[in-house]
Amino acid sequence: MDRFMLKMSLGYPSEDEENELLSRRVKWMTDDPTGYAMTVTNADELLAIRQFIEAKVRVDQDIIKYILAFRVIRDDERVAAGPSPRGLLSLLRIARAIAVIDGRDYVIPDDVKSVAPDVLGHRIVLKPEYAIEGEVTGRDIVMEYLSKIPVPK
Repeated sequence: MDRFMLKMSLGYPSEDEENELLSRRVKWMTDDPTGYAMTVTNADELLAIRQFIEAKVRVDQDIIKYILAFRVIRDDERVAAGPSPRGLLSLLRIARAIAVIDGRDYVIPDDVKSVAPDVLGHRIVLKPEYAIEGEVTGRDIVMEYLSKIPVPK
């Protein structure tokens, strides 16, 4: 679980979107399938974007402390294993990417908050008695702590 940076659920497509998906599949089976694949970037461009984010997007010490505050989940009575250091690093990396997407060269608390459930939720292993009951998930626990952990100003 810790090998995946984040877990997202997009839900089901609308009926129109699903119709388009099925129609494209039927057309693909009769046409050249490579005609539908479009290159949006290459390895060099992707590496340059990653290096830009790592080098140019500022992260204030208060934001780092905010990310570190999620370590408290490890001590939750329902949790057998909380977010690892790699999980917190992933949260930092994605928060930086969100800042760039939003046109900033600095991270704000909302960048962290917007992705914390998707980055940390799947990394939490519940104790058996909580996992069996199924009343709470790792994502739920992250959401709880988002409301408990003080947000830097």
